[in-house]
Amino acid sequence: MKIEIEDLFYLYEKEDEKVAALRGLFLEIESGECLVIKGPNGSGKSTLVKVLSGFLKPSAGKIFIDGKNFSSIDPLLLRREYISSIDQKGNLLPDLSVVENISLSLTLATGSADKAKNEALHLLREYELDHLADLDTSQLSSGERQICALLAAVAGKPKILIADEPSGELDDKSADSVYQLLKSLTGKNDSHFGDARFSR
Repeated sequence: MKIEIEDLFYLYEKEDEKVAALRGLFLEIESGECLVIKGPNGSGKSTLVKVLSGFLKPSAGKIFIDGKNFSSIDPLLLRREYISSIDQKGNLLPDLSVVENISLSLTLATGSADKAKNEALHLLREYELDHLADLDTSQLSSGERQICALLAAVAGKPKILIADEPSGELDDKSADSVYQLLKSLTGKNDSHFGDARFSR
């Protein structure tokens, strides 16, 4: 699942002027590659995540996913079949239990609620987290919540996973657990992670 970004711009409206969060970005991400994007606050990292996730429309430029123009993919199809994402606060719904959150993620990804709960429980058992299944998200520690959010994000087996500072609000031990899980889920070790840096 190759991603190609060509001359990408994103402009924010700020008072009476436009501010470029992304300015002429070129980037290629090969199938199977794990890419880490580094940069200071305000350098456009989160904007890129929102553009790739389909939440923001580029001001200019093109994105291709396996040769298919990003703009031609229906946003619902994009979220269902191509891309899943997680941010530093997690993506769990507060009124649902852990297993219900993962079941919902599976249902949205596959279009079917059949067997979703059993699959969600199987995923939790696989990572020895089934003791959290019936807990509300408010009962989880920050680390547990982020790990469960990560499992929900990958439950539907997306082709592309985008993690926006997934350890940003965690202590070192919890952050390490999240990254170990990420590596386990992607089958990568540290040597497989690419590195890109943003600057204005």
